Amino acid sequence: PIGLDGYCPVTLKQEQRWAIGNRQWGVVHRGRTYLFSSEEHKRKFYANPDHFSPVLWGLDPVIALERRQLVAGQRKHGVFYGGRVYLFATEQSLQRFSDNPEQYAGGVHQAMKTALTDTISR
Repeated sequence: PIGLDGYCPVTLKQEQRWAIGNRQWGVVHRGRTYLFSSEEHKRKFYANPDHFSPVLWGLDPVIALERRQLVAGQRKHGVFYGGRVYLFATEQSLQRFSDNPEQYAGGVHQAMKTALTDTISR
């Protein structure tokens, strides 16, 4: 799948604006293909992909934490929080996050850290 609907994650993170990516500068990261608005942005992403990609790899954090289900978030339900991009599958999920962002952000970051630690130790 194409991450962020083909928009450049580096431009989004650095400038907080949507810029369409170009297929000639694509990188696959955690099962998603990200496109970039320039070769320089591709290099920046490649140096630290988790820094630029959406939290929890673009999965809906509310559904992941509450239901233990992995459901892709949508760009139209995306927000910035703590300098990171969070994507949600539904408006309701986004609203639940907005009502208590610290709870969900903390839970997601712990889950991501645990998942990475488990992967490394295998």
